[in-house]
Amino acid sequence: MQRSIFNKNYFVTLLFLCSFIIYESMTTLYFFFPPLLAVLYSMLSENIETEHYFSIFIILFMLLFFEVSNGYFFMSSLIYFLILHYIVVPKLHQYVECKACFKLLFSIVSYIGFYFFILLTAQIFLLDFPAIGIYILYFIVIEFILMSLL
Repeated sequence: MQRSIFNKNYFVTLLFLCSFIIYESMTTLYFFFPPLLAVLYSMLSENIETEHYFSIFIILFMLLFFEVSNGYFFMSSLIYFLILHYIVVPKLHQYVECKACFKLLFSIVSYIGFYFFILLTAQIFLLDFPAIGIYILYFIVIEFILMSLL
């Protein structure tokens, strides 16, 4: 049997990319939309483990778009997510076995840890410290709910 030329996995990934770009553009206008940082991390870690390189490339593009729209350093989110995936998460897996608790930790570590990572890089490069708002708690709760639905 011949395989279809139109592969659904690539189509869904590209559709998600287009919808993410529109959504991320809306987050700059409306501050109550979370930037989906924890969702991107969970998608990146799943695709690293399953070795779907096309999806990893698309997620990297989404992370770059996230950095550009929020004014972060080039590739800072990728470096943080790789540190998180290869160093922090295996240690967390040793202590936490509850899936819902682990998704909550993903959300917390994605936002709070990324803030401290940006704070560290700002300290290294002698730049102004980034501000943290109360919205971050709202973002953690919303993304925990989104990750629970996925």
